Amino acid sequence: MSQLCEFRRSPEQTTASTFRVTGEVGLGQAAAVHAALVQALGQTSRLVIDLTEVTAADLTFFQILLAARRSAREQGKTLSLAAPGPGQAVRETAAAAGFPATATEWLGLPIVEATR
Repeated sequence: MSQLCEFRRSPEQTTASTFRVTGEVGLGQAAAVHAALVQALGQTSRLVIDLTEVTAADLTFFQILLAARRSAREQGKTLSLAAPGPGQAVRETAAAAGFPATATEWLGLPIVEATR
């Protein structure tokens, strides 16, 4: 089984760290994703979340991302998504749940170019 989450801390303060999520993310993976994301956010002031390899997600995952967005704002940290953002299946699930996306934002998080 491959790793669900991977955190890469940037050695430079001016560069954002990355948090990559892969595969299916639902209720069964929620605790692991949440714990890893909280830990990653605690180690950097700028975090880019890469969702390009998430193949399926449910509302649990969206709630984790929304909570992370709120937590980052409260801590004065920057949280964004790696371009091009989540894949089509995840976007469709989110849109059906009332979370539309634009080319520059998803779930209230800006979509930015990030180094891999």
